[in-house]
Amino acid sequence: SEPNNSPGDLNQCGFPEHEALRGTVRPLDDYSNTYIGLHCPGCIPGDASEYKYGEYQYVCSSEEIVARRCFSSIDTYQLFNMSADPYELHNVYASAPPPILAALKARLRRYYPCRGAACP
Repeated sequence: SEPNNSPGDLNQCGFPEHEALRGTVRPLDDYSNTYIGLHCPGCIPGDASEYKYGEYQYVCSSEEIVARRCFSSIDTYQLFNMSADPYELHNVYASAPPPILAALKARLRRYYPCRGAACP
């Protein structure tokens, strides 16, 4: 088949030509796999590992996303130990201590609506 030269074509990024590497660029829509998250090195007491925490909400309106008012009804939570699991294969959210999860959620909520110098 002919190469896809759209802006989302991964073959144009130096990867070998392969059908599975063709990406798509789509407009902002109201049904998406929308998430917010943060990388958190050393955020678990006694553990110097880097963690990645994310919250996913499958449906957010375009207006909510632009106004940063989305994420009131989370569908999925993820927590990965990036030091031990750099490919994000093992979600450790279910086994993390509740106080740690509460602290990560609070930190993310402080960062999500902020912009520029207003960020903590």
